[in-house]
Amino acid sequence: PRLFVAGLVLMVVSCLVTLELTGITVSFNSAPLEWWLSLPIIVIYPLLFGWVSYQTATKLAEHKRRLQVMSTRDGMTGVYNRRHWETMLRNEFDNCRRHNRDATLLIIDIDHFKSINDTWGHDVGDEAIVALTRQLQITLRGSDVIGRFGGDEFAVIMSGTPAESAITAMLRVHEGLNTLRLPNTPQVTLRISVGVAPLNPQMSHYREWLKSADLALYKAKKAGRNRTEVAA
Repeated sequence: PRLFVAGLVLMVVSCLVTLELTGITVSFNSAPLEWWLSLPIIVIYPLLFGWVSYQTATKLAEHKRRLQVMSTRDGMTGVYNRRHWETMLRNEFDNCRRHNRDATLLIIDIDHFKSINDTWGHDVGDEAIVALTRQLQITLRGSDVIGRFGGDEFAVIMSGTPAESAITAMLRVHEGLNTLRLPNTPQVTLRISVGVAPLNPQMSHYREWLKSADLALYKAKKAGRNRTEVAA
């Protein structure tokens, strides 16, 4: 409505300026019938045109917003997809190096996820992925950037956070999962392995940071799963 009113005012001003520049004289002595016949053109048509234009612009803006969300978000979980998340990781890496800030990277994997799929079916596997997503969202901070790498693997950027604080946060996630039950299959227990990698000033590329977290995840799996390990 605000844009519609602004457009209407602009249209009136434009008409007045046009009349002034062209020297056209408007007569107000026309017969009543002429005024009534002119009313649709003078008032109704501009109002209708302005309203239709406003509705079209609103729908286009909403369509653009949805396309942007679809291009950056994972369809199942609603968190960032891998491509967009890696872009954010690269930006965080550059900013932290430039301003000498702490940041910690996490890679999270659901333990025995293939077994869950094979035993209970892919629908239950999808439930497990969504349940882990919700647990991460309610436990971590709003500023922590969660992304889905694909399958059952997730990654989190914790800006301005040392490794010790990241480990504490993941302990809360582990505790939350201990009492979590899937709605349709409460007998399924959900456990995760986590690799933690603080940003090292010696790293020259964000992929080194990613590899460090991946090695820490491998370390957690090798040590028996259901645990959080820190990169060496």
